[in-house]
Amino acid sequence: MLSFLHSADWQIGQPYARVKDPDKRARLRQVRLEAIAGIGHHVQARQAAFLLVAGDLFNSPTPSSSDVSAVCQAIGNLAVPVLVIPGSVWHNSFFRSEQQRRTPNLQVLLNRQVLELEHAIVLPCPLLGRSDSDDPCAWLRQIAWAD
Repeated sequence: MLSFLHSADWQIGQPYARVKDPDKRARLRQVRLEAIAGIGHHVQARQAAFLLVAGDLFNSPTPSSSDVSAVCQAIGNLAVPVLVIPGSVWHNSFFRSEQQRRTPNLQVLLNRQVLELEHAIVLPCPLLGRSDSDDPCAWLRQIAWAD
């Protein structure tokens, strides 16, 4: 039986503007990054084949370079493929550079098309732009499911 983990809305880089103490803000930001390793422990414990992250890895479409590097490093430490349905950061040249350098296990799903894995089929419906008014799931109605 196939086992995978699904996660979403990591919101790395959350500013915590309402938290007045800068040390607490920094710690809250760090806890979000540490959660990625925690997810990795669940992946291993359940012998999951892959991790699917459905968007919002970052809190902003323009995350800091340090946040991008930290996320790529944390994902690169996971022992399974990581599939991500993206937001706008994926076209950022620094992100692409860090992805190549740190996360060979990361596959960003930028296309609305069937992705066939060894034991699973993934149907990604990414939002391709911040103001994209197209239905990201429309392409699913075109699939010949009987095939």
